[in-house]
Amino acid sequence: VEVVLLEKARAAADNGDWERAEKLAEESVHRICDRLHLVKWSDVDIEWRQRFACACELLATSYLHKPVVDDLSRSHHLAAAIEILDTGLLMAGPYGRQLHAIMATVVAEMNNASSPVADNSPPIKKQKTEIGVPSSPIPPHMTPDNPLCTPLARVDAPSVNAFLTSYMHSNEPVIITGTTTATFIPQLRSDIVIPDYCTLSVRDVCDSNDDYDEDVQDVVINAWFGPPNTISPLHFDPAQNLLCQVVGSKYVRLYAAALSDLLYPVPGLLSNTSQVQVEAPDQNVKFPKFGDAPYWEGVLGPGEMLYIPPKCWHYIRSLAVSFSVSLWWDN
Repeated sequence: VEVVLLEKARAAADNGDWERAEKLAEESVHRICDRLHLVKWSDVDIEWRQRFACACELLATSYLHKPVVDDLSRSHHLAAAIEILDTGLLMAGPYGRQLHAIMATVVAEMNNASSPVADNSPPIKKQKTEIGVPSSPIPPHMTPDNPLCTPLARVDAPSVNAFLTSYMHSNEPVIITGTTTATFIPQLRSDIVIPDYCTLSVRDVCDSNDDYDEDVQDVVINAWFGPPNTISPLHFDPAQNLLCQVVGSKYVRLYAAALSDLLYPVPGLLSNTSQVQVEAPDQNVKFPKFGDAPYWEGVLGPGEMLYIPPKCWHYIRSLAVSFSVSLWWDN
């Protein structure tokens, strides 16, 4: 029933019938939420977390399409959308990645709509706090003895042309060293310098009228912050991807796009995500073909960038308190 409701909600949204989409998505959210609470959290099927994220995405988007009567009504719609997205991110965990971009858009609109309040009181001095960072990172559990494993290549700040010809054209992941990355909070967006690599394309047809500024505007930026052992499950993205590590380190494992048949994609709408839990000990028993898939692996450290080609499957686990910025382009 939940799957049918979700499909009908998506169809209604595709047809622009947002009132119907809202009703169907709301029912989907309630029903799937009940299902998530039927078992122990660690035993919840990944597919249901992903479906919950999709239902929350549709419901929040429906609120954003509600008719605007006045500024107050729009504010209520934005607040409702934020609450829905927040629930989706909380319940879906790493399987609700698509909700981050919508949340950022909604929060930006709400901040732009709010009027500053005059306050002549002296500023309060902020107290400096210390963030507890483990003295030593978690071991990455590398697998160099596995004949299917290839260590990720590391190259020091290649030229734009070398990066295009050696890695983008060959769909070869690589760790880039010798570069710098900036921290990211909304008020300091300008602190992020988009690398020149993000202006490159491997498509046969490019618009000759596009200039550098337009290319940069097409870059989608996401920030990722989490504690040790935060996992991004095995999945792929359709765009070119540079993962820039700012703080901490991450274990990364990648599989070529051509190996999808060995990686057990989730059937249906969520086929960009694998059913395999990469580092779980029993995965080769549950998913026997997975053990035949060759892969790259490595550790991404502070100040380094990982190039992930389009549709290249990747699994990532943080080894310490970690902050990184991803740049998606040429989707």
